[in-house]
Amino acid sequence: MSRRGRGSIDPMERAIEQALIPDSFVSDRRCFSFVSDLEEVAAEVAGLVDGSPTRAVVFGGR
Repeated sequence: MSRRGRGSIDPMERAIEQALIPDSFVSDRRCFSFVSDLEEVAAEVAGLVDGSPTRAVVFGGR
C-alpha cells in the first residue's frame, strides 16, 4: 500500500491491516466476526469510488 509523507500511514490502510489481522490464526468461533470486519472495510473502500477514485484503486476499489 502507498504511504503518504514520511512514516504517515493512510487511515484506510490501517483499517485494512486491522481487519486482515496479519500473522494471526482466525478460529472457527471468530470467522463470522472476521468476515464482517472485512465486509465493513470493503464497503468503506467502495465508498471512496465517487469521492476519491484514485485512492479507491490503490485499496482495491471496483
